[in-house]
Amino acid sequence: MEGLACHFEHTMTGIAPSLFNELWDQDWRGMYRRMQPELYSTSYDRDYYLLGSQPQDFPRYAAYWVGYNIVKAYLETHDVSERELVGIEAEALIDFANTLVA
Repeated sequence: MEGLACHFEHTMTGIAPSLFNELWDQDWRGMYRRMQPELYSTSYDRDYYLLGSQPQDFPRYAAYWVGYNIVKAYLETHDVSERELVGIEAEALIDFANTLVA
């Protein structure tokens, strides 16, 4: 959902979210590969994935960056709008994202 919110912000303002200013050159696919083992974890560490509590592992806003790029790629390859994407099951986006890093 955060990736969708960031993409919607970009669509509505025409300006990429400023929280990505230091992430444009970061490999989101590599980050996603490292996040994959935790996708179904019941203990989610918000500070670790979103706020960069361990920057040697993930930079600040890493999960936002990954989600934004998954949403962007999904919208570019499927005939759906951002509005329609709200109703898509998370599993469909995960399956799609997994094809991008296979």
